[in-house]
Amino acid sequence: TAGLGSANATNEENFLLGRVLDAVKSKKLGVGFDWEPKGEDDDILHRADLTPNRTGAQRLLGEDTLTAIVDGAKALVILDANPLEDAPSDVASKVKSAKTVVFASHYDETAQAADVVLPIAAFFERTGTVTNFEGQTQIINAAVPAPGDARKALDILAGMVEAVGGKKLKKTAPGDIFAELVKKAKPFKGLKFDKLGENGAGGKKAEGSK
Repeated sequence: TAGLGSANATNEENFLLGRVLDAVKSKKLGVGFDWEPKGEDDDILHRADLTPNRTGAQRLLGEDTLTAIVDGAKALVILDANPLEDAPSDVASKVKSAKTVVFASHYDETAQAADVVLPIAAFFERTGTVTNFEGQTQIINAAVPAPGDARKALDILAGMVEAVGGKKLKKTAPGDIFAELVKKAKPFKGLKFDKLGENGAGGKKAEGSK
């Protein structure tokens, strides 16, 4: 089993995906960036990479490429990512040949090819934290409630952790998961959810950022 996290998921969601993979004793886990962001950075605000949480996702899940993650995997758990959108044909075939469980906020190419699709709230329907390219960890708040059958990814992931033999999580609120994350992930050491404020905290720039 392998896990593919997402730069569009919150830190708490990516962290719980890691807990799922830990429970099944798998080390094949990452965000799977095989591409260079389109466009260019400037010296002020504009970034070529428009994803909200690339830095946080890589700090939690590592920097293995999609090729490394899916190679030899018989099963894939994919968290709000769409690797089939632009993956090379050989990598795409490996994704398609695995049994896939996809957490999807949109019915994209990867969701359409999945064995199981779990509808989750979209990014603007979630509360949690993200870490920007400067290393600032910030709170995002849900702007609107999730529609229809969409559920919070945190709730589904927490249930999945227990279902595959991991330790049951007593609380699944974003602040509670963040507190667990801080204990395990050194880049977040010392941060407190209720102290992040509007501008965030942390501030250690991601390696390679300007």
